[in-house]
Amino acid sequence: MEIDARKRKIEANAIPKLKAIFRNMANDAERIYRKNGSIDSRELANNYYPEFLKEIRDIMRKTTREFGFSLREDLQKKGLNFGIDLEIKEITDSDVKNKLKEINAELEDATTFFIANSSEKQARFITQTNAREIALAITQEEVKFNSQKALPEWIIISRNIKINLLDKAQWRSELIAAQVVGLTESWSRNEEAEIIQDAELEIDNRPVEVLKTWIAILDSKTRPTHAAADFQQVGINQNFIVGGFEAKYPRDENLPADEAINCRCIADYSNAFGSKSFKSTETYKPTDEMARNAARGLEWRKEYGRGGTSIGVARANQLKNRENLSESTVKRMHSYFSRHGNYRSSHYEFRDGEPTTWRIAWELWGGDAGRDWAKRIAEKLRD
Repeated sequence: MEIDARKRKIEANAIPKLKAIFRNMANDAERIYRKNGSIDSRELANNYYPEFLKEIRDIMRKTTREFGFSLREDLQKKGLNFGIDLEIKEITDSDVKNKLKEINAELEDATTFFIANSSEKQARFITQTNAREIALAITQEEVKFNSQKALPEWIIISRNIKINLLDKAQWRSELIAAQVVGLTESWSRNEEAEIIQDAELEIDNRPVEVLKTWIAILDSKTRPTHAAADFQQVGINQNFIVGGFEAKYPRDENLPADEAINCRCIADYSNAFGSKSFKSTETYKPTDEMARNAARGLEWRKEYGRGGTSIGVARANQLKNRENLSESTVKRMHSYFSRHGNYRSSHYEFRDGEPTTWRIAWELWGGDAGRDWAKRIAEKLRD
């Protein structure tokens, strides 16, 4: 698969760098044990958290640059003539061009939050595993020490601890690289597709719709649950069902580890035309609390010079003025809150006396009041 080859190239570049970090950690383990006769495995693992975090973020940035433009590239190549390769046309519709610019800005904003949050989660998991591996290596070597009398025990143990850790460095580096690249590739392509869907691009009053299909590599290594999901197709805002669990895409962090780690599946994203648009004339008036939140978001953005995109600013002005919003706008608000709500627990509170960039963007869309309001209306429309 072409996507697989592009992923492996990024992985191949990352593996030596990850392996170097493991090698340094193993050298420190030997040095500390040789000097002290013991190691605080958690402290040593935590010392290397910043290095793994930096490398994971580098991997994620490279992966999003590689895969975060797939569907928009398709839009530009085909001039929005999805599925028709006979003629390549330049996009001339100014409304479509403006929406593509908005998509660029929104995806850039979403990517920043994804990398910041997901990289920390991955680095914490690696650090916890490192602490366990160091402790296990110490236990294993201390148990074996009695049969080796040639050198003082701590010298033998310290040397063997290093060897034990180095023996695992290659395969752990390969596993981490594959997991981080796979997760980021899946997220970036899915996020781009969701934002394109929300942008409500239309040609001749026909909405552009995005579908996604689960594609499994069918061989002896494939999990039965993933083989069963092969060619499962759903709408972009729907979830796949894999082994009884919901997943937006392969390696989704909401999947249990035995369904996510070492997954080689991909999601294929395809563009299609929907039927002729029916534009509902019903509108919905934002609440006073939403207006206050949006106004606060605009004030913060002006004061701190950050937070949100041009789309968020436009939405905030609508909310601040309590303009009646169309059904499609409410649905788009609900989609925004669904995508970004996962970051609330770590970004809602002030830091160093200032609102986070995430919090400013959140308030521009009406804050918690806007989230609850849009969710109620969206659920009612589905019913």
